[in-house]
Amino acid sequence: MLAILNGFHRRPGRGSLEEAHDLLRLLLTVAQQEGPMSPKADRLAKEIAARIPSEN
Repeated sequence: MLAILNGFHRRPGRGSLEEAHDLLRLLLTVAQQEGPMSPKADRLAKEIAARIPSEN
């Protein structure tokens, strides 16, 4: 997961809601992979998804 997070950084001009959606997509990607961080990523993705409005 750390390797994926290294590519995730704050880009100037992006709003916090857009960043939340970026993080949600990242967590969902990690959750779909087989690995020790998958369950935690899945839990965090569900928590974030419940707290932010949808992109559509």
